[in-house]
Amino acid sequence: TERHGAFRYQFNVPAGNYRVSLHFAEIVFSRPGERVFDVFINGQKALLNFDIVAAAGGPNRIVVRQFNVSLPAPGMVIELLPRVGHAKISAIEILPVGAGR
Repeated sequence: TERHGAFRYQFNVPAGNYRVSLHFAEIVFSRPGERVFDVFINGQKALLNFDIVAAAGGPNRIVVRQFNVSLPAPGMVIELLPRVGHAKISAIEILPVGAGR
């Protein structure tokens, strides 16, 4: 499955350290350059000019990008902005990391 367009997710998570995994699979286009977009986590550049087909080495393949995010205050925003075509994502995983985990 997927969500596509220009959109943002807002997560109500407490302050702390997290590992954010963004899951992608290009199931519509088959060539690099047909879909390109940016991803921001709390306003910080996470992925710029991201092309799923190029990153995966072809269509219909899973690509996961992980980021360590430190939140000094509660809340996390993940925003996807299109450059070519629509931005898209298949899944988001947010896991706490740190002491005792």
